Formats: sequence, structure tokens, C-alpha cells
Amino acid sequence: MAAKSCRFAIVDLTGVEHSLTVSAGSLYEAVARGIAAIRYREWVGDLPLDCGTVRVTVLSETRVDHTVKR
Repeated sequence: MAAKSCRFAIVDLTGVEHSLTVSAGSLYEAVARGIAAIRYREWVGDLPLDCGTVRVTVLSETRVDHTVKR
């Protein structure tokens, strides 16, 4: 599947939402890339290891939102 630009969003343990843009070929690749890219940033609070919910939005002509619960 061709890679698409996706907005990844996750909420840390203090309730702050953090988001970034990743390029991925599938929903689960977007989640994995997003978690890997954001986990160790100094401006991000503690992320739960079993993060409850992440949101991925495919950034294309037709916006598509996905919510993944772990």
C-alpha cells in the first residue's frame, strides 16, 4: 500500500494531547511510527506504556479519522 501522510495524536498521563505527522502505509504502521517518534521527546509528558487510545487522521482529499484502542 502506498504511504500516506497521517496526523497521529495521543494523550499523555496529564491529559495533554500531543500530535505529529507521519508517513505510513497502514493504520497500524502510523500508530507504531507515531509512538516511536513522540515517546522520548522532552516536551511530552509521561506516555502510558499501554496508551488507551490513539487517533490517526489520514491527510488526503477526503479526511478519514481512525481511533485505535490498545
